[in-house]
Amino acid sequence: MGQPSLTWMLMVVVASWFITTAATDTSEARTKYNCPARWSWRTPQRGGDTEQGWCSECHSNATCTEDEAVTTCTCQEGFTGDGLTCVDLDECAIPGAHNCSANSSCVNTPGSFSCVCPEGFRLSPGLGCTDVDECAEPGLSHCHALATCVNVVGSYLCVCP
Repeated sequence: MGQPSLTWMLMVVVASWFITTAATDTSEARTKYNCPARWSWRTPQRGGDTEQGWCSECHSNATCTEDEAVTTCTCQEGFTGDGLTCVDLDECAIPGAHNCSANSSCVNTPGSFSCVCPEGFRLSPGLGCTDVDECAEPGLSHCHALATCVNVVGSYLCVCP
């Protein structure tokens, strides 16, 4: 019986020595050998022993940097992880991670967040949510022709004569 066929090879540089360790897949390489993002591996399907293929191991929400010695996968802003796996940060759940005003709601989006105002309000840069004057903007109030539109905070009233 011969040696088992190894699909994945993990190359780890320690001091000036090269140590080759076998792993059967990327999960085992990451878990069993606790491989940091700056150390990488290649497969025959992903470039073999050529210079191609290293960055293809980075997560789709990571940026890859290569030089002669090291390939680094770094999660993009708004994501966290080791570069091989990047998970969206929920900026809305982290105190101080978003700049939404007190009268708006923070909504998490992939890699970012947005500030949303309640109905009847509009997001104004630097001011937060400001009241929309439904009476002054065409098409926003639906009062009878004989009624008078009166703007109130977050809404409007139709006052009959």
